[in-house]
Amino acid sequence: MKKTSLLEKLYRFFDKKRRRQEAKFKQLKVLLKSLKKQEVKLREKMGKSKDSTRKEHFEHQLQALHEQRKKGIALRRELSKNIKQPKAEQAG
Repeated sequence: MKKTSLLEKLYRFFDKKRRRQEAKFKQLKVLLKSLKKQEVKLREKMGKSKDSTRKEHFEHQLQALHEQRKKGIALRRELSKNIKQPKAEQAG
């Protein structure tokens, strides 16, 4: 095979990976928005609740949601770095 055809195949391969990463990035954006809304709703419920056991329950749910959002944000940042790299850096 010629070098040019190999390079073309290589770029196509990376472009597919990049498209998958961009799709995952967009899905994460939607998911993180949803988690943020759920977090806000839980904070409101926790503020309105007078029962201490329910408040504890809401707080545990809130902590779990917060950790999920943290992991999602970290993954999104990592994907963002990979997506923004120029082609030359990705190939080399």
